[in-house]
Amino acid sequence: MQHFYYKFIIRLVLILSAYNMLRTEDTANVPLNKYKHFTSIACIYTGFGFATNSLRFFENYNSFFNKYIGQFKVTPVLGLALKFNFHTDYRLGIIVDYIGAGLNDYYIENFIKYERNYSRGVGEKFNITSIPIIFIAEINPIHQQFQGYFGIGAGIVYSSIEWNENISSDWSDDLRVSSEVIKEKKIYPAFKIYTGVELGFDKHPGSNFLGSLIIETGYTLMLRYIEIYSNLSKQFSPAPESWSNSFAVFPGYINLSIGLSFNFQRRGTK
Repeated sequence: MQHFYYKFIIRLVLILSAYNMLRTEDTANVPLNKYKHFTSIACIYTGFGFATNSLRFFENYNSFFNKYIGQFKVTPVLGLALKFNFHTDYRLGIIVDYIGAGLNDYYIENFIKYERNYSRGVGEKFNITSIPIIFIAEINPIHQQFQGYFGIGAGIVYSSIEWNENISSDWSDDLRVSSEVIKEKKIYPAFKIYTGVELGFDKHPGSNFLGSLIIETGYTLMLRYIEIYSNLSKQFSPAPESWSNSFAVFPGYINLSIGLSFNFQRRGTK
């Protein structure tokens, strides 16, 4: 799936670049005042995602499962943004990200029951999908070919979490059995803060369809609290009291992304 997305983005960029060159040739001799004042841009980007720690979740996981696992593996971030200029120095808009996280784990436990030795193989598989939809306010006080910006936003995250266990035990009465620990699809609050630079392809920002090369970093907070251990309580005797509580699971990520912007209505002179 990730390979498909990257091929799609590369092809889209090539098509849009060719379209931009054709439009530039067609409009080279048209006075600038024929264009509407620049009002909107769209951005596509991808980059690295770095998960923030789910400390309390992994404290329990390390105590009762595998002590050597301490973080989720994160997929690249894919994003789309639409921004509107309502003022010379300010923008309002919406950002939609896609990021996945997961954990694949296998370990063997040895234990004694009725003075006999037994072993238990435990396989853990997590799949977490997060799609934050953030409404943003952005400041871009510099209006040059190369310019910086920063912004904040709030919205929601569409969350899908699956945790499956595969248990293989040589004790026939073992309480630990294979199960679907959790399968949840919900919406949670989300917040974002970010900053970046726009490296314009033209000396006059907003004058061409292909706008800028963008380099951006940001942090997205997802208030995702889940009673993730509650269904396992019946398989542990006694079950930890803390398992009735909610835990922050993959509560946020830092992104370092690169992208392109496109001007849908170009800036002109009055």
